[in-house]
Amino acid sequence: HYRNSMPVLKENFLATLMNRKLPRDEVFEKAANYGIALSGNSYVVAVLSIDGIFISEEDSENRGDLSKSMSLKYSEDQALKYFALLNITEEIANKRGLGLVFMHHDQVVLLAARENPDQEAALQETMRVLEEIRQNVEKYLKFTLTVGVGSVMKDVTKISYSYEDAVLSLDYRL
Repeated sequence: HYRNSMPVLKENFLATLMNRKLPRDEVFEKAANYGIALSGNSYVVAVLSIDGIFISEEDSENRGDLSKSMSLKYSEDQALKYFALLNITEEIANKRGLGLVFMHHDQVVLLAARENPDQEAALQETMRVLEEIRQNVEKYLKFTLTVGVGSVMKDVTKISYSYEDAVLSLDYRL
């Protein structure tokens, strides 16, 4: 039963990490239990949100045809879009050794744990990978993203502050 519950427990732990400050010992103990690598000297959270699609008045009569097209861009299935976004983000983040990718509050969250103690360098490394993700999503999924990036934290217990910053920065989209 415990083994079956592991994915749910892992998701709950990650959600808690995003929403409140946890004691350092508890963070590392639970991370080890769930097979999550959280060692690092710099932590930054990014939240990836799919942009809305503007359909012109002329195209609104063809909405049905647009949603049946091969592109996810016009699909009304948000869950499918986020699943595809999650897959691309996970694939690139894993390839680049960036960190964890998971769903939280119907958005894709990337938690980058960097060994580099230089916060600016850690942020730049993360931004490069986020740009690669954005380009791949646009190229293969044919829709655009807005990415909110939080402040870089040196302390693993303060990841929730970076998440909060990332969510707040999404509100500044143009």
